[in-house]
Amino acid sequence: MMFDEDTKNMICDGSKDVTRRLYNPARRPAVPGTRHKIKIDRTKKVYGEIEILTCTPQRWGDLTEEDAHREGFKSKAWYKEYFYTVNALIHDNDLVWVVEFVPIWTNKKGVIL
Repeated sequence: MMFDEDTKNMICDGSKDVTRRLYNPARRPAVPGTRHKIKIDRTKKVYGEIEILTCTPQRWGDLTEEDAHREGFKSKAWYKEYFYTVNALIHDNDLVWVVEFVPIWTNKKGVIL
């Protein structure tokens, strides 16, 4: 599963255990019980592995401060600003996928598998 450098570091630090992805009803980003490598690009470098716990849709407007903290951010406002720069501006009634996970192992410097 792809992350950027900052969010990869949040996972490795233990401050992020959920990620939100743009909603597409035809394509779930993850299936509970599966494992995904933590990557920042398409190279062979891997920064860890996560196991998916849940993958459910959520209305963007239902995002809470606690949700933002689980995403690794200090506030909902900071998280929304980050999300908009990475994805796109979405509206409160739009859906996002909420993917909860647990890290199996992490390595900030990465390893080649």
